[in-house]
Amino acid sequence: MDGMKVALAQINADIGRFQHNLAKHLAYIQLAREAEADIVVFPEMALTGYSLQDLALTLAMPSTSKKLDPLRQASQQIDIIASFPELSDHAAYIASAYFSGGEIRHIHRKLYLPINGIFNDRKDFKPGNHITVFPLRDQHIASMLVCRDIWHMDASLRCRELDASILFAPSAVPLRKITANGPGVSDFIDRTVQGYAEKSSQFFVFVNRVGFEEGICFYGGSLVADPFGTVLVKAPYLEETLVVAEVDWRELERKNRLLPLSYEQQPYASWRREVA
Repeated sequence: MDGMKVALAQINADIGRFQHNLAKHLAYIQLAREAEADIVVFPEMALTGYSLQDLALTLAMPSTSKKLDPLRQASQQIDIIASFPELSDHAAYIASAYFSGGEIRHIHRKLYLPINGIFNDRKDFKPGNHITVFPLRDQHIASMLVCRDIWHMDASLRCRELDASILFAPSAVPLRKITANGPGVSDFIDRTVQGYAEKSSQFFVFVNRVGFEEGICFYGGSLVADPFGTVLVKAPYLEETLVVAEVDWRELERKNRLLPLSYEQQPYASWRREVA
């Protein structure tokens, strides 16, 4: 296949109302199917809400939970990336899962837990400790990070080192201030997504949440950038919506022909190990 359609489900979530949020996921999955998307991506913790605090362990569930069966079933027709608090070894993780063919085929646990400003994720969650890649249905290699992970260059570079063609980043980035161009943090996020996509020669899918929760406003502005750093689609601010991007895998080949940075990584890696 030369490409795929990626649907970005920029939605709000009600804190603690799993069944309500699940129903919204299923409704947007249907919209994505009607748009003939190959995969639909939801924001960080959209199945439960983000600021769980004392509810974290109560709402956390193992990846085998029957509560996730409707998403497994829906993934028979379309691939899904959905995020929830995962329970494992009596600890809760902020997790994002790739559902495909009726199964969860990959889970990424958020590595970097913010503790600044309105956030204190380390109080309620345990950080993940590794990054791995996974094949999509067409066998292109994908990777996943969650929200604050993308602010750390080492995580994004690791995805490139593992030869990921596309990076999915479910997120819950709040609005901080308003500028003439919209939410101030949006400029930083857009530069981050476009810069990593261009420098790493991969597609970058950033799906942010919208709406209010516990006094926090999530601004939206989801986007997809191609390996040249060009924005393929950007969702509006402060609005629940579904937008679809056309990912053309041939752009990876074209970028590598024009600027084959990925082929220069092995000598650098060897040099880095030598210095270490």
